[in-house]
Amino acid sequence: MKSVIDDPKSKTLKEIMNCYELFKLERFRKNAVRGNDLKLADFIDQRMRDLWALNLDTEDELSENFDKLIDGYETVLSMHNVKTTYATYSRRKIGEVGIIQFLKDLLARNDKTYGLELLRKYDCLDVAYENLVLDKRFQKYFTEKEIFEAELRLARARAS
Repeated sequence: MKSVIDDPKSKTLKEIMNCYELFKLERFRKNAVRGNDLKLADFIDQRMRDLWALNLDTEDELSENFDKLIDGYETVLSMHNVKTTYATYSRRKIGEVGIIQFLKDLLARNDKTYGLELLRKYDCLDVAYENLVLDKRFQKYFTEKEIFEAELRLARARAS
């Protein structure tokens, strides 16, 4: 039986390669198993393991850099609230979808985020999550539109 993996022009394969959401990949995997395409299911399993590794619990370069940004953001939150404050939403969301999808979702939201405004107020834009999107080492995970959005958000925050 021919696998979707064997057709590099396959729309499904392109969707899988451009997907950074674990729950969507799980649906693709279930469909592959249901369709008896075990080669594709194994491929998706590996993709899911690779994406799961891009989480705060790993020691790869992306995670280490993001960890510095979230620690910096929590420092600003704590200063602002005059008590120790954690970025609970960010940490919970990253646990659910991973760092890359978290950043993609952030960039798709309204650009007037509480976090960016707070970082601007305390002149700490160097720890804005958008900086990770602009880092050349990690741009392979983001579209040109997402990179442009990150640049635009930081430029607007600096100008205000």
